[in-house]
Amino acid sequence: MKNWEYKELIAALNESYSNLLIQNEEPNQAVSRVFEDFYFYPEEENRVENLITTMNTVRLRIENLGFAYYQETEFLKKQSKIVSDELLQKELNKEEVKDLKKELSKLFEKLNLIEIKSFD
Repeated sequence: MKNWEYKELIAALNESYSNLLIQNEEPNQAVSRVFEDFYFYPEEENRVENLITTMNTVRLRIENLGFAYYQETEFLKKQSKIVSDELLQKELNKEEVKDLKKELSKLFEKLNLIEIKSFD
Protein backbone atom coordinates (compact mmCIF):
# COMPACT_ATOMS: atom_id res chain seq x y z
CA MET A 1 0.00 0.00 0.00
CA LYS A 2 1.41 3.32 -1.00
CA ASN A 3 -0.02 5.84 1.42
CA TRP A 4 -1.12 3.84 4.45
CA GLU A 5 -0.07 1.03 6.70
CA TYR A 6 -2.78 -1.61 7.17
CA LYS A 7 -3.59 -0.94 10.83
CA GLU A 8 -3.13 2.80 10.37
CA LEU A 9 -5.85 2.88 7.70
CA ILE A 10 -8.28 0.89 9.85
CA ALA A 11 -7.61 3.18 12.81
CA ALA A 12 -8.15 6.26 10.61
CA LEU A 13 -11.47 4.89 9.35
CA ASN A 14 -12.68 4.24 12.90
CA GLU A 15 -11.42 7.60 14.16
CA SER A 16 -13.08 9.44 11.30
CA TYR A 17 -16.39 7.71 12.03
CA SER A 18 -16.14 8.59 15.74
CA ASN A 19 -15.28 12.21 14.95
CA LEU A 20 -18.25 12.53 12.63
CA LEU A 21 -20.55 11.24 15.37
CA ILE A 22 -19.08 13.78 17.80
CA GLN A 23 -19.92 16.44 15.21
CA ASN A 24 -23.57 15.24 15.36
CA GLU A 25 -23.51 13.47 12.01
CA GLU A 26 -26.19 10.77 11.80
CA PRO A 27 -24.56 7.29 12.00
CA ASN A 28 -25.74 6.21 8.55
CA GLN A 29 -24.41 9.41 6.97
CA ALA A 30 -21.18 9.12 8.95
CA VAL A 31 -20.50 5.66 7.50
CA SER A 32 -21.16 6.96 3.99
CA ARG A 33 -18.85 9.94 4.55
CA VAL A 34 -16.07 7.71 5.81
CA PHE A 35 -16.35 5.63 2.65
CA GLU A 36 -16.26 8.74 0.45
CA ASP A 37 -13.31 10.22 2.33
CA PHE A 38 -11.21 7.04 2.26
CA TYR A 39 -11.96 5.60 -1.18
CA PHE A 40 -8.88 6.36 -3.26
CA TYR A 41 -8.31 7.14 -6.91
CA PRO A 42 -7.08 6.01 -9.32
CA GLU A 43 -8.83 2.80 -8.32
CA GLU A 44 -6.44 0.43 -10.07
CA GLU A 45 -3.53 1.80 -8.03
CA ASN A 46 -5.39 1.58 -4.72
CA ARG A 47 -7.13 -1.78 -4.82
CA VAL A 48 -5.95 -3.02 -1.43
CA GLU A 49 -6.67 0.28 0.33
CA ASN A 50 -10.12 0.39 -1.26
CA LEU A 51 -10.88 -3.18 -0.21
CA ILE A 52 -9.94 -2.30 3.37
CA THR A 53 -12.08 0.84 3.22
CA THR A 54 -15.04 -1.05 1.78
CA MET A 55 -14.75 -3.86 4.33
CA ASN A 56 -14.54 -1.51 7.26
CA THR A 57 -17.35 0.78 6.22
CA VAL A 58 -19.65 -2.22 5.74
CA ARG A 59 -18.52 -3.46 9.17
CA LEU A 60 -19.22 -0.04 10.72
CA ARG A 61 -22.73 0.01 9.25
CA ILE A 62 -23.47 -3.51 10.53
CA GLU A 63 -22.06 -2.90 14.00
CA ASN A 64 -23.68 0.49 14.50
CA LEU A 65 -26.90 0.23 12.51
CA GLY A 66 -27.56 -3.50 12.32
CA PHE A 67 -27.93 -3.69 8.55
CA ALA A 68 -26.05 -3.30 5.29
CA TYR A 69 -27.09 -2.00 1.92
CA TYR A 70 -27.41 -4.45 -0.95
CA GLN A 71 -25.38 -2.17 -3.22
CA GLU A 72 -22.46 -1.99 -0.80
CA THR A 73 -22.48 -5.74 -0.20
CA GLU A 74 -22.30 -6.32 -3.96
CA PHE A 75 -19.50 -3.77 -4.20
CA LEU A 76 -17.64 -5.57 -1.40
CA LYS A 77 -17.95 -8.85 -3.29
CA LYS A 78 -16.61 -7.18 -6.43
CA GLN A 79 -13.72 -5.56 -4.54
CA SER A 80 -12.77 -8.85 -2.88
CA LYS A 81 -12.63 -10.57 -6.29
CA ILE A 82 -10.41 -7.98 -7.97
CA VAL A 83 -7.82 -8.04 -5.19
CA SER A 84 -5.72 -11.13 -5.83
CA ASP A 85 -3.76 -13.06 -3.22
CA GLU A 86 -0.64 -12.06 -5.12
CA LEU A 87 -1.48 -8.37 -4.77
CA LEU A 88 -2.26 -8.77 -1.07
CA GLN A 89 1.07 -10.50 -0.48
CA LYS A 90 2.85 -7.78 -2.41
CA GLU A 91 1.31 -4.93 -0.43
CA LEU A 92 0.82 -6.43 3.03
CA ASN A 93 2.92 -8.55 5.35
CA LYS A 94 1.88 -12.13 6.16
CA GLU A 95 0.11 -11.23 9.40
CA GLU A 96 -1.84 -8.44 7.71
CA VAL A 97 -2.92 -10.75 4.87
CA LYS A 98 -4.03 -13.33 7.41
CA ASP A 99 -5.94 -10.71 9.40
CA LEU A 100 -7.59 -9.20 6.32
CA LYS A 101 -8.74 -12.61 5.08
CA LYS A 102 -10.06 -13.53 8.53
CA GLU A 103 -11.95 -10.25 8.86
CA LEU A 104 -13.35 -10.56 5.34
CA SER A 105 -14.57 -14.07 6.07
CA LYS A 106 -16.24 -12.92 9.33
CA LEU A 107 -17.85 -10.05 7.48
CA PHE A 108 -19.33 -12.31 4.80
CA GLU A 109 -20.68 -14.57 7.57
CA LYS A 110 -22.34 -11.57 9.24
CA LEU A 111 -23.89 -10.53 5.95
CA ASN A 112 -25.79 -13.82 5.90
CA LEU A 113 -27.32 -13.03 9.29
CA ILE A 114 -28.40 -9.42 9.01
CA GLU A 115 -30.97 -7.37 7.17
CA ILE A 116 -29.89 -6.23 3.71
CA LYS A 117 -31.61 -3.03 2.56
CA SER A 118 -31.66 -1.23 -0.75
CA PHE A 119 -30.77 2.45 -1.16
CA ASP A 120 -33.95 4.52 -1.26
